[in-house]
Amino acid sequence: MYSAYRVLCSYRFFVRYRQSVNTRTDERPPPPSTMIRGSIVAAVLSLPPPSLLLLSLSLSLSLPLISGGSTALRRPVEIRAAVILPAESKFITTLSKVMPVLDIAVRDLYAKGILRETDVTFKFMQKDDKCEDIEAMRSGFELIINGRVDLFLGPTCDYGVDLVARMIKFWNAPLLTTGGFTNDFSLDKRDPKSKYFLLVRTGTLDFQDIADVVLSVLNRYSWKNVLLIYDIDGYWKVSGKQSCGLMTKTLVEMFKGNASIRYDAFDLAKNPQNNLTENLRNEVGSKHTNVDGLIKISMVCWSSICSL
Repeated sequence: MYSAYRVLCSYRFFVRYRQSVNTRTDERPPPPSTMIRGSIVAAVLSLPPPSLLLLSLSLSLSLPLISGGSTALRRPVEIRAAVILPAESKFITTLSKVMPVLDIAVRDLYAKGILRETDVTFKFMQKDDKCEDIEAMRSGFELIINGRVDLFLGPTCDYGVDLVARMIKFWNAPLLTTGGFTNDFSLDKRDPKSKYFLLVRTGTLDFQDIADVVLSVLNRYSWKNVLLIYDIDGYWKVSGKQSCGLMTKTLVEMFKGNASIRYDAFDLAKNPQNNLTENLRNEVGSKHTNVDGLIKISMVCWSSICSL
């Protein structure tokens, strides 16, 4: 229904535009009997509706023909995509890295004949969200208020994804992101009433997947005692603030559901005066070694040590 409505609206707009171009102020429009109404042809690629419908729409409009004319003018549909990412190079995913890739992707679509430039064009609107949730939300609202947005590419930082993804179902525009590592983003989103409806994660892993791997390793070697040592903002370059905190929270939730595993967690911010070596010596060496005759397994989430 929505796509049909957009097609009809586009048709009416181009009809009026064509009439205004071919009619001078001292002339009247040709009588209806001299005009032939063109047909509307819409070709939609077979992508999962509705999340990728607008991206796959290829529209062909045959405009009204003036008697004596031999060809119909056809204007391409413009897909307006909002690209909301950090601009600073210190982050893993940035505007400067992504924009050239988008240009290559569009050229590839045309070169392979998947889309035709005469039918569909793309306009990418950049916004720097600084990997901050409020900036991401502000960027989304600004783009929506100032013009049509058919698709959101980003944010990638988890807190920014959370805020923008809650709004896209009201804006009727899908959001594609390589971020969204928190478990909530991996839940079933097919129901329009779900919190993150129209959110599409393109990444291969999330925090829950990593937690499942950790649990598999623990079970494989019969390790039952775990100490989690983390810097709450560690590895912020990947998904923004509290990346390691969110990862640790996912592990803790999983351990809670497994009675055979005993765990403890230590936030490095509790002893900021000590470096990692000293904290490991204090927490592992004196407190968590040989618990009930078993050596505790320590897992560290810290920017300089591990990658999520």
